[in-house]
Amino acid sequence: MLTNIDDFIGIFRYLDAKDLFETFFIKKLANRLLYSLSNSIKGEKYLIERLRNECGNVFVTKSEEMLTDIDNSIQLTMSYDSI
Repeated sequence: MLTNIDDFIGIFRYLDAKDLFETFFIKKLANRLLYSLSNSIKGEKYLIERLRNECGNVFVTKSEEMLTDIDNSIQLTMSYDSI
């Protein structure tokens, strides 16, 4: 997995339309999270961290908020299930 993300970041550095990539990435991330298609939430977090290192905090704010919302939803669901 690590080499795939490193390869991805290497290609990402050469993109001129990073804002277009951000829009596409957020849409696909939302689908992966909502439909539980992601193989690993830790992998998603790691990729977002690497994107933050490349582009800054503003670029990944929406993605981080989406992951936080999913974590909060899981915790709330577990707390209601235990009642």
